[in-house]
Amino acid sequence: MGLAPFWPSYADDFLGNFWTLPTFVCLKRVAGSSFGSMKIALLLSFLVLLPLFSQAEEAATPKIQKEILVQSDSSWDGAKLPAYPDEAPFISVVKFTIPPKARLPWHEHPMINAGVLIKGNLTVVAEDGSEKQLEAGDGLIELVNTWHYGRNDGDEPAEIIVVYAGVKGQPLAILKDGSGR
Repeated sequence: MGLAPFWPSYADDFLGNFWTLPTFVCLKRVAGSSFGSMKIALLLSFLVLLPLFSQAEEAATPKIQKEILVQSDSSWDGAKLPAYPDEAPFISVVKFTIPPKARLPWHEHPMINAGVLIKGNLTVVAEDGSEKQLEAGDGLIELVNTWHYGRNDGDEPAEIIVVYAGVKGQPLAILKDGSGR
């Protein structure tokens, strides 16, 4: 069932699912009509098909994905986070690489901080003995004003990116021996 003498029959099979009834009727009526009427019919066909091509293009465009890794008003041990200081904020983003079988010294953070382990495994140990195991991709809201350390028990370096929300001049960590870093 061809649309018109100028329309090949295989086109019905190929485009049959895309043509709407109004376009089909319009093309049937202009078959054998003047060239101007045929241009109007083709223009209408284009206008009807345009949204289909637009939808196909949208479907091919990758969607932005969002995944919340960690979100809380408490650190990983359940302690409530302190209020932000009244001073102007000073943000630091730091990447740490902890070698295999290495252990960080005892330290505490005087500010809110959170991180994402991007490679390897890491264990965080608090002074009370509680532990938090992390694997690559895990988020962590770190302890504030609580002594702890991290250790890499794995065979590859552990990499963690930490965001500190402090104030200018405030150390990111205080070592148990009293020095700041």
